[in-house]
Amino acid sequence: MLFRVLCIFLLIYWLSVTCIVSGEVTFTRRDIYLPSRFFYFKDSQNILFLDNKNNDVYRSDRSKRFDKQVIDWKRVDVPENQAYSLIPHPFDNNKAYILTKGTTHYKTNDQGLTWESFSVPYQPSSKGEVLSFNAKRINQILFRVTNCDKDCVDEVYYTKDEFKTTDKISVENIGKCLWGVSTKDFSGAPENSIFCINSENKIIESDDFFSNKKIVKFGDNEITGVMGLAPVNKYLVAVVSNIDNSQLELYVTTDGNEWKQAQFPYESRMHEEETSYTILESPVNNLVIDVLSTGSANSGTLFSSNSDGSYFINRLNHTNRNIDGFVDFEKDQSVNGILLANIVHNWKEVDDGSALKELKSMITFDNGISWNYIEPPKKNLNNKNFDCNINDWKTGECSLHLHSVTTANYFGFVYSSRSTAGFLMGVGNVGSHLLSYDDCDTFLSTDGGITWTVVARGPHQYEFGDMGSLIVMIDDINPTNYILYSSDYGRTWEKLVLDANIKVKLLTSHPDSSFQEFIVIGSFARDNGRTHTYSYLIDFSKLHNKQCTKGDFEEWTARKIDGKECLMGYKTTYRRRKADAKCYVGDDDNHSHEKKEDICDCTDEDFECDQNFIYDSIMKKCVANGPESVPPGTCKQVGDTYKGSSGYRLIPGNRCKLNSDTAWKTEPVEKSCTDYQLPFGEISHSTHEIEFEDFYYFKNSKVILAKTLQGNVYRSDDEGTNWKNLELANAGKIIFIFMHDQSSDKAYLFSESNLWYTGNQGASFEKIELPLPPNNLGLPLLDFHPTEFDWLLYMGGTTCPKCHTEVHFSDNNGKSWKKIDTWADKCIFARDKNFEKRDKKDIFCSSYKHKNAKEQDELQGRPTNDNPLQLVLIKDFDFTKKEVLFANVVEFFVFDVYMAVATENRGQLYLYTSMNEEYGSLFKSESAGVNYSLILDDTNRNTVGNVDFEKVQGIVDGIILANVVNNTQKLNGEVKEIITKISFDDGSTWERLKIENCRGERCYLNLHGRTTIHRPGGVFSSSSAIGLLMGVGNVGSSLKPYSESDTFMSRDAGRTWSKIRNGESLYAFGDQGSIMVVVDDETSTKLLLYSSNYGKSWNRYQFSDTPVRITQLTTASNQSTMKFIIRGINNNQKWVLITVDFSSLLPKKCEIINSDSIKSDFEVFDPMVYSKNKCFLGEKVTYLRRKIDRKCKILEDLQEYEKKEKCECNEYDFECDVGYWREDGKCKLLGYDHQRPDVCDNKYLAKSGYRKISKSKCEGGKDLTKDIYKSCNDTVNIDIITNLTSFDSQITDYFYFINSNTTLIRVNKQVWKSTDQGNSWEPIDGLDNVLAMIQNPYFNNYAYFIKLSDTLYYTTDSAETINTMSLKLNPNVLGIPVLDFHPKYPDRLIYTASEGCESIFSTNCHSVAYYTKNHGKHWSELDKYSRICTWGRDSKFTIDVNFIFCESYRDKTGSQRSFYNNPLQLWSTRDFGANKHILFDNINGFITFENFMVVAELLSNHKLQLWASMDGEKFAKTQYPPYMEVQDAYTILESTTGSVILHATTSSQYHWGNIMKSNYNGTYYSLSLKNVNRDVKGFVDFEKMRGIEGIALANIVSNTNEIIIGGSVKKLQSRITFNDGGTWQPLNPPKVDSDNRTYDCNGCKLHLHSYTERKNPGDSFSSSSAVGLMIGVGNVGDHLTPYLDGNTFLTRDAGITWTEVRKGAYMYEFGGQGSVLVLVDDEAPTNHILYSFNEGKSWQKHLFTNKPIRVHDITTHPNGTQNKFLLRGRYQGNSNNEVVVYLDFTPKLLNKCLLNINNLNESDFDLWKPKHPEHSGHQHDCLFGHVAEYYRRNLKRDCYIGEEFSQSKEILKNCKCDEYDFECDFNYFRDKNKNNSCTLVPDTSPLKLTIQEMCANGAKVWYNGSGYRKIPISTCSGDEEAFLGKANMCPSVGSSSNKWITIIIVLIVLGAIIACCMYRRRNRYSYLSQGRIRLGDPTQSFLSNIFESFLDIVSQILSKIPLPGSGSGNRYRYRPVPQDDHQEVLLNDYDIDNQEL
Repeated sequence: MLFRVLCIFLLIYWLSVTCIVSGEVTFTRRDIYLPSRFFYFKDSQNILFLDNKNNDVYRSDRSKRFDKQVIDWKRVDVPENQAYSLIPHPFDNNKAYILTKGTTHYKTNDQGLTWESFSVPYQPSSKGEVLSFNAKRINQILFRVTNCDKDCVDEVYYTKDEFKTTDKISVENIGKCLWGVSTKDFSGAPENSIFCINSENKIIESDDFFSNKKIVKFGDNEITGVMGLAPVNKYLVAVVSNIDNSQLELYVTTDGNEWKQAQFPYESRMHEEETSYTILESPVNNLVIDVLSTGSANSGTLFSSNSDGSYFINRLNHTNRNIDGFVDFEKDQSVNGILLANIVHNWKEVDDGSALKELKSMITFDNGISWNYIEPPKKNLNNKNFDCNINDWKTGECSLHLHSVTTANYFGFVYSSRSTAGFLMGVGNVGSHLLSYDDCDTFLSTDGGITWTVVARGPHQYEFGDMGSLIVMIDDINPTNYILYSSDYGRTWEKLVLDANIKVKLLTSHPDSSFQEFIVIGSFARDNGRTHTYSYLIDFSKLHNKQCTKGDFEEWTARKIDGKECLMGYKTTYRRRKADAKCYVGDDDNHSHEKKEDICDCTDEDFECDQNFIYDSIMKKCVANGPESVPPGTCKQVGDTYKGSSGYRLIPGNRCKLNSDTAWKTEPVEKSCTDYQLPFGEISHSTHEIEFEDFYYFKNSKVILAKTLQGNVYRSDDEGTNWKNLELANAGKIIFIFMHDQSSDKAYLFSESNLWYTGNQGASFEKIELPLPPNNLGLPLLDFHPTEFDWLLYMGGTTCPKCHTEVHFSDNNGKSWKKIDTWADKCIFARDKNFEKRDKKDIFCSSYKHKNAKEQDELQGRPTNDNPLQLVLIKDFDFTKKEVLFANVVEFFVFDVYMAVATENRGQLYLYTSMNEEYGSLFKSESAGVNYSLILDDTNRNTVGNVDFEKVQGIVDGIILANVVNNTQKLNGEVKEIITKISFDDGSTWERLKIENCRGERCYLNLHGRTTIHRPGGVFSSSSAIGLLMGVGNVGSSLKPYSESDTFMSRDAGRTWSKIRNGESLYAFGDQGSIMVVVDDETSTKLLLYSSNYGKSWNRYQFSDTPVRITQLTTASNQSTMKFIIRGINNNQKWVLITVDFSSLLPKKCEIINSDSIKSDFEVFDPMVYSKNKCFLGEKVTYLRRKIDRKCKILEDLQEYEKKEKCECNEYDFECDVGYWREDGKCKLLGYDHQRPDVCDNKYLAKSGYRKISKSKCEGGKDLTKDIYKSCNDTVNIDIITNLTSFDSQITDYFYFINSNTTLIRVNKQVWKSTDQGNSWEPIDGLDNVLAMIQNPYFNNYAYFIKLSDTLYYTTDSAETINTMSLKLNPNVLGIPVLDFHPKYPDRLIYTASEGCESIFSTNCHSVAYYTKNHGKHWSELDKYSRICTWGRDSKFTIDVNFIFCESYRDKTGSQRSFYNNPLQLWSTRDFGANKHILFDNINGFITFENFMVVAELLSNHKLQLWASMDGEKFAKTQYPPYMEVQDAYTILESTTGSVILHATTSSQYHWGNIMKSNYNGTYYSLSLKNVNRDVKGFVDFEKMRGIEGIALANIVSNTNEIIIGGSVKKLQSRITFNDGGTWQPLNPPKVDSDNRTYDCNGCKLHLHSYTERKNPGDSFSSSSAVGLMIGVGNVGDHLTPYLDGNTFLTRDAGITWTEVRKGAYMYEFGGQGSVLVLVDDEAPTNHILYSFNEGKSWQKHLFTNKPIRVHDITTHPNGTQNKFLLRGRYQGNSNNEVVVYLDFTPKLLNKCLLNINNLNESDFDLWKPKHPEHSGHQHDCLFGHVAEYYRRNLKRDCYIGEEFSQSKEILKNCKCDEYDFECDFNYFRDKNKNNSCTLVPDTSPLKLTIQEMCANGAKVWYNGSGYRKIPISTCSGDEEAFLGKANMCPSVGSSSNKWITIIIVLIVLGAIIACCMYRRRNRYSYLSQGRIRLGDPTQSFLSNIFESFLDIVSQILSKIPLPGSGSGNRYRYRPVPQDDHQEVLLNDYDIDNQEL
């Protein structure tokens, strides 16, 4: 019974996984692990796969069940979880190998049925391929292991008997080994031959298992190492790195013995990256390689080789490849000659980074000789047309494009199968380029790719079966439960439904496509969320019942698009099943495909041009393209003959039959040897042991002068081969030699005191008398005139030390002299050879401004701010006719037609650049040399003034190279980041140097210039080597040190560069570049490298028997020289001079054959051929240049063959005019446009900003110089006034004088003054060593300066004058406020000194308080041992003017520094201390604010009792709801709207609490908002909006429960109130962000960072001057995210709606009463601000410095009307210095705003009404019971408001009362469950007040009460009884004034009291809160020892509140309480807008 049940169960299970579809197709499903390695055994249906998750191998187990084919997957019989690699034997279809991570592995000889273990001594290597197989001896295998017995090194073992035995190859640390016969086609090497790469990256070879071995040589070339070794068909390919330049080179062998270097077309070099080449699937008879052609790895070039693999021809450009080197290329597996590839159509844009790839597919039918776009189907699916015109397919604009290797998801071949002749499938689209894979469809071709059809919508995986009679596909994007199949070549498709919805991973069949089964592997997601993998066996064996017979087959012939049937020389006919035949092909050989090949007769199409031949389309034949290579040993002399090529060769792989018409193309042709084919001649050298210091060449001459270190002069008249000592009589030691730079015969020799001259190239000399000795400052001695050869400028010098230079002029070659300047650094004639528009008598000098301030040698060549170098123009050689051109110059020079100046300051921009950071700016003059424009900023220079700037020689004028310092903003202690730029238009535009065939940041080249390389002449170029440049540098983001550099070369005038040698080199050009020489500049050497083909290849020449450390390589300036001079030190430490002569190297002189461009040795060189601008400075210029492959010497001047053709003018012929700077490709104005008239109504005519480049020869075309009309209101042409001032220390504090433009700052104890709001600063004499500066808060023009002395400095006139007064004692050092000010009488002061405090060990240190009534003329003692004494009266606390309060210690003995348990009493006096009334015996502190005085009494139990008073005499307590009685701490927030608002901490551990609000008299408090955030210091996230009463923002802690439970951080949310805290609501978020994208967040709100995170206590969301505006940093979301993750938001309607204005966190400031908003980056150093004139609707950028600073504050004048701002910051990495940036927007706002109250349409103002956002019940926009209108500037008007605006607000009418005019009364709260009405708190009772209390303060009625009270600032009228209860008349007026109750407020700890002191700017201790002095902590002495008391804990927390500007390092500080009056916007009350920095 049990057995039956089991059988039934198995039957049910089997039926559940086996289905039959229509009785024809079946599938079975099995669970499977996702394979990582999956393969069929060849000619078998057995499968193995590796499960790399569990490390097991499974084998297919086939059976038939229920007459159905079934595959079960069985784990093979090897230990579990051990398999890490599964490898089939490539040459034996029965063998495979399982490798483990150990030493025991497994093999099978029966296709995985059984397994046998074998061992090797060590575990497999992880560095590459482990096994290598011998193609002919299948049991011989190499096994690569890693031996870690000592150091882990790789070793290779070999076996001859398939691991029955193993032996080790006796080579240590092997990189890779392979058999010579690694492929069946490689037949040339012995069968035992092994090639290995050793640890030195050399190939070693052995054919006896390394009993004997040899190193493989690659011809005569030396290599750095072998980068790769691979077998390909009959070839063995090695990629090696050239030892000289690391260039990759390809070597190929077909026999393992002879290696040939693969020759690529010159323009196709391989790069250093290993992925720069890819060997593709190749035919047997040639190699196909793709070479990287762009540095971004975006595209390559496809090459195919000749039969021996040594010569490659370009087949296809811009092939698509990915970063891993995979290429979109595949050949048809069944039809020879058909290839498909994808090209990058827009490769230029992709490489430039400006576009994504656009791929196009191409196909070829002749092995790549010709390519075509793929013709698309005629119709899309459903017979619809495509979206493009398919007739355009030949251009690729509407062709078929298919995904290939880089993107396909397929297993195996992408398009085809080996046994499906003519069948191709692919995923792609029809259009102009390939779309993304997901957007494509599936296509099929059955005729070898000629025609295609769309077979499915969307991408599918596909596979062929049964020789193509079955095609299966499945959705490759979406999960699916079916497959599609076709048995009629895709004409119709059937659906097979599966039993699960799977995401396909693999669809496969046998690689031969000869079987009728398919395997589908896919993943399936179950309900539990887990993913399972299924395999399906799809069996089509029952689809057709009969096997095909002869009549079911047809013949199909492969053909080309043009219909020709001969492909690669033969016609191939395939026998395949007819499409409509209902049969299966099967595996019977009688019915399988037959292929018949018929050889075709050769035609021209079967041939291509041979090596060094090209096809001439005019002559229609292959013609020689240069000298033909000759067989070795031939062509020893002219007249010899050799067997050469006919010019043709058969296409590799072509098998056509030669006939009488074509046979000649393959036969050698006997040819006569030409000069070009002769071998190279000899190189010779001569050596002299002479210690030459330098060489001096006469122009266009073979004569050279040389000077030794001993001062002897030698002369050579044969370019350095022979030398003669001149032995000048009476000359003495020659120190300097100067060659005349224009005359080819003149030279000047300086001895110690005399000058010697030759005018005949050194044949004779004569003496010139000097007016004074040469200068000893190392400055230039002579300058020569370009046209007047006898004119000289000589710079002599006085006797040092204390010396200076004197410049003299001679117009008669030194016969007489005239002094023209002194203290000069450089003087030159203004004219240069081509700089002709200057008067020839003009002289430029850079000389010091002050001639007698300090001697020139004492300046040490370093100009200072006080004495800068000036560039002056001297006219007519008259010193009095001097004009200053530049005020601060580094370097200047004149050449060609312009003058360049490197300066230290950007002039009109007023930008600061440091003199110590070695960079400047490059200026260029116009043709007259009068006006100068900035062309390049931050040019690199060194300490001696050398500038990295060079004009390229020997090419069209206008190519310049310069180095730029790219990190000027970070130079404080950091290394300069230098980049190289090049200009092709005379400095107008600049770009980076680019490496050849490379793009991207890593492809930029940077070269060392004049600051590093000090050789004479050009650093990069030679005047005779046309278009050739060399340099030393590196590829990368910036320049590396010289010692880490390589050598590079450009052949196209600097457009592209390539590396020619590893390491730094010296280099020189000879014979106009036909010979180039490079020598090592790093170490000693005896070899040089030379090239006769422009650096394409290099050869070595040994010039010395012993190594020489070369210091100089040079050659003569004459164009034909072929001699090079080497100067250096040999091993014997002797100087040697070696002349290397290349004159005999090249066998003949080059010929110019104009009639035959092929035979001619020269070609036309166009330096602009690859440029967007085909003209060069207005001319199309071409040159003759020797062809790269010609072995001939030039020996003549090629300049005469230069051709020039004028061009029409375009934008490249213009540069920026004076006062303009190129930015974003356009010339933009720097500074104010001085052409703008003062009175400007609409437009004005002005310069365009462009001028024509003086060198440009263009005519006609564009003219950018024409004046243009500019709008008068166009402030784009007007710059913001900007000035930077750097201070050498941090600014400790500062303040403005309100009613003036004067600002004071204190830096390093020195007080500085600015009288223009910060534009300029000067120190105030006498105010040094100032410890604090204090401004009188009541009389703003009074300020006091505290020094540690008995003299007090002060001003009463805003620092116009400084006065002094005498003090009794020095200021106290106890941390007590030094001064206290009277609010009514400015002459009344309280001064607190200290006595006996000179030593910290003093036992009698105490304070002494004095007062004066006459401003210090007389001081009287007030008290001793006091902590604070202050005038009792305040601005609103209007008690008796003589009232004084003092906190005074009871026991007046001992040291006040160390008091403990000494009670602090509070006493008052009305008579200046004559009678003291003790108010409290023991207090913690007191404060006065608004109308109140609050005292914190310290009780005996160490708790605080707070008392309040309104007269300073009577005190009372406050009352709170019962549930609020016990609190941790209090913070007073504000009391300006008729109520006191405070924060009561409810959690001191986690720091949050409740905002409480009092009634009108501050007596009783009710809850306003719960869980409001605070910080550890007691500061609260609460802020009132300035300018509009009653609006406030706060942040609450939304997750208090989570925090209390533990493990969570605060999640803050923002709230806003529009009725003074009566109700609160979230902030409405913007609809879109600043990028106009919607927020990905549902129900989210806006949250803003608030006070606890402020850096500056003066910052706030709003300003009183900018009514309705608020700015904040925050985010839209569920809660507030970190500050640096926030963005910047703005509201223009007082918080109702918000806009995201910028991404990122920004500091902000309001100016000009809201007419200017300024933002500055608050996340990182920046060099710009953003500003807005339309309340943030649009923003402009202003660059205020070139070097970013970390801004930490931004401020403006306190009156709020100014358009001037100050930024404060520091350069990164420099915490000491501080930079102040002055910004003045006045020039940008040209007109003053006008207000016309009677007609707003003619006004610059609008009226705006604030309102409550939920005030929908009112007819009018009511806020606090009334409608108010504010005048605000119209956003469309660019005007400034100017002085304070008096007409800012007008109350139109009061409104009827509603719920928003009331708040909950005492003991009531808003109940959300009762429509937010005020509900009595449970277990409490309403407040009981007497009628007298309710009628106090002049009230006329009292109410019965109903839980509400009216908001004090509301002016609403009517309907009060609905909220307050019945109204009753008050008793007679009169008694109320006598029945005031003492208002008791705020239970507050001392720290909060101090914080409140800091809040108020007008408090008498405002100078303390503002950090004006901090000499100690006034609470520390008392509180420091009471740690266990609750009071002391809170006091300790709050006593450490940082004082703004104190430098404590704490980040966040508090602000004063705003003082806005609810009746008007107090534009004169801006003290809170201006906190100190």
